Amino acid sequence: MVAVSGSQIMNICTIICQNYRAQARVLAESFAAAYPDGTCVVLILDEYKQNATSADSELFESLTLADLGQPFFVEMAGYYDVLEFSTSVKPWLLEWMLDRYGNSGPIAYFDPDILITSTMPELEMALHDGTIALIPHLTDALPEDGMSPTEQHILLAGIYNLGFIGLRDHPETRRFLDFWKQRVRWNCINDQPSGFFVDQRYVDFVPGLFDGVQILRHRGYNVAYWNMSTRPFTLDEAGLLVSDVPVRFIHFSGYNPNRRDVISAHQDRILMGNDSNLAPIFHNYADALIEHGYLEFRNIPYGFDTTYSGAALTPMLRSVYKDYLAHHNGSGSVFTHQGEITFRAYLEHPDQGDADLSQAEALVAEDRPDLVGDANSVLVIRERLRAAGAVRTALGGFLVDPPVADSPVRQSAVSIDKPWNLSDGVNVVGYLNATVGVGEVARRLIGAMDDLSIPVWPVPLTLEVTGRRVPFLSPSGSGDLPFGHTLVCVNADAIASVADNLSSRRFHDKYISAVWWWEVDTFPDYFIDAFRYVDQVLVGSVFIRDALRLISPIPVHHLPIPIWVGETRRVERSVFGKRVGNDDFVYYFSFDYFSVFERKNPLAVIDAYTRAFEEKDGAHLVIKSINHEHFREQRGLLARAIGTRSDITVIEQAVSVEDRDRMVARCDCYVSLHRSEGLGMTIAEAMYLGKPVIATGYSGNLDFMNAENSCLVDYKLIPVGGGCAPYPTSAVWADPDVEQASEFMRFVFDHRAESSALGARGAQSIRRTNSISVTADALREIFA
Repeated sequence: MVAVSGSQIMNICTIICQNYRAQARVLAESFAAAYPDGTCVVLILDEYKQNATSADSELFESLTLADLGQPFFVEMAGYYDVLEFSTSVKPWLLEWMLDRYGNSGPIAYFDPDILITSTMPELEMALHDGTIALIPHLTDALPEDGMSPTEQHILLAGIYNLGFIGLRDHPETRRFLDFWKQRVRWNCINDQPSGFFVDQRYVDFVPGLFDGVQILRHRGYNVAYWNMSTRPFTLDEAGLLVSDVPVRFIHFSGYNPNRRDVISAHQDRILMGNDSNLAPIFHNYADALIEHGYLEFRNIPYGFDTTYSGAALTPMLRSVYKDYLAHHNGSGSVFTHQGEITFRAYLEHPDQGDADLSQAEALVAEDRPDLVGDANSVLVIRERLRAAGAVRTALGGFLVDPPVADSPVRQSAVSIDKPWNLSDGVNVVGYLNATVGVGEVARRLIGAMDDLSIPVWPVPLTLEVTGRRVPFLSPSGSGDLPFGHTLVCVNADAIASVADNLSSRRFHDKYISAVWWWEVDTFPDYFIDAFRYVDQVLVGSVFIRDALRLISPIPVHHLPIPIWVGETRRVERSVFGKRVGNDDFVYYFSFDYFSVFERKNPLAVIDAYTRAFEEKDGAHLVIKSINHEHFREQRGLLARAIGTRSDITVIEQAVSVEDRDRMVARCDCYVSLHRSEGLGMTIAEAMYLGKPVIATGYSGNLDFMNAENSCLVDYKLIPVGGGCAPYPTSAVWADPDVEQASEFMRFVFDHRAESSALGARGAQSIRRTNSISVTADALREIFA
């Protein structure tokens, strides 16, 4: 097929925030190579809130929101998150493009993470004959192999991918844009279970509602992770082909140039490996992004993430602001001083339904009935919300300032702007020889830095109650700190004593990063003083990050922890002892009594197991614990729950790392009915070894667990209550559904092939989300 007319000029547009400028540059450059007479227009959403980079030398024409002339855009930026907002303005940008360029030929929108590889004669022909051009996600059925994405994922996202749309100026096209604008003005939301995926689902209606719609099924268009498994790349003298046709453009959705061998964060079906055709395409794109400033732009914060005063726009705050504008005659942008004051006054005003509760309190109480409980007194409701910090959490401190305003923040001896160069080296302080989770994390981070060839000086600390010591090479136990940066792998409650013990070794002259762990959604006020000893905090899960950021006066970064398990091929059946039969199907759970018995919740595991199995069924539950001798009462509870069951074994001793790993390798299913986890290291290790995992669907383990790779148990949130120090009594955690967990246990036992496939998917995903290379990439980004 050939282009329709040499007089037809293609013009395109895209939408970015400042941190995506490198992607826009690569798109514009690739478009210019194919269409040197065309124009690429880039709408930079948050440029007015940032120090704009000069566009004088760019290959694209840049626009700001002001250029589109819609005053309500700044309100939309307040109630939509970045994905929702960047897709919601698309029809107005396309209308602007038709007004400016519609007379000279077709126009098209492309997502910024697209690379155009040739001219597009099929698109030109489609828009010569028709009015609107769409491209379906799929032109072939996906294999039913349990991998992601599935066809159900595509159905939830929409039949057509709105990373592209082509238009010709025509009355029918203008009618379509009016239809689209009306829908996305208020309902460009990401709520796929309810049938909304930003702007895409509305376009499913378009072929039935409007005339002249052209569906481009050419396999060379919009080649991306969702269709790549059915469109193999080849390279011959004619150039780059896919399914034996020329590639027109490639969509690098979910691709991270810092993880250049992972095709997309949104899929696990295609592995790049050493594919001689696939790898160069992605590697070359990564090189192009870096050449065009990716490392410079990637960390620019989104300009509409905070209000005028700097308050974080949490999801609930955005939702309340939207309701305020749409249904309460609200007006004004929260990105202006007066607009924020007006909105704040609305939230502080008494609720119409109850004159004693503020609008904010009433909204949070409605959203968190688990906190309100059976309270019917306004004073009790207010006290329960206050004790849980619920209003502060839900509204991001918008009405209640974090209780750290007067907390002394450490003044580092090293520049905060450029604290440390990775190649300079790191002192790592931690319990390097202890059989505790924080010690294991320190050892794993040292391994990740070794992988990056970063010089490391390990500094071991002594922990009195540790059980068996873990051998770990340290420089003669030296407490010297030769490098300018120190990574302290101890929790907030111990940081002061570490600082005091190391003060004679110039601890206070270093740039200090602390690796902290925490297991509930509320960080207690009595730990706030710990922030003054460090310059930044690194945490192992998004769950912890979100809890700490609410009160932290210093940066808090998510640092994925690498997961691996040592050599476990020589696993003997006797690793669990003589009571476990060679043919028994083994469920396994391990915990440390010092990690808070109520949080680890072993009684729920026993309850679920005994509901699922009789002693004669051929199953066996093994519970491994350490430090029971310090917790006689809790140990008694465990023993009484087990009773006389001969198919439940408790192993109460410290073992070597090798035997610990062998136990996980020997089991058939790992179970954790925890109330909350900072990460869930034992869960992750079981997944790494391909074990099907049953676990509470709450807290840090959701970084790597989902319904596709594990059995997530439903829960309700309950107060932590007393007797669970160090956790605040006002915090909440999960109460897992024991009956559902029991059903999962039985399912895994009765359906071995499906359980094995589930374990295999878990192993594949954990090796992708928590590899050493992912940790290394995160370290590079944090200290870039």
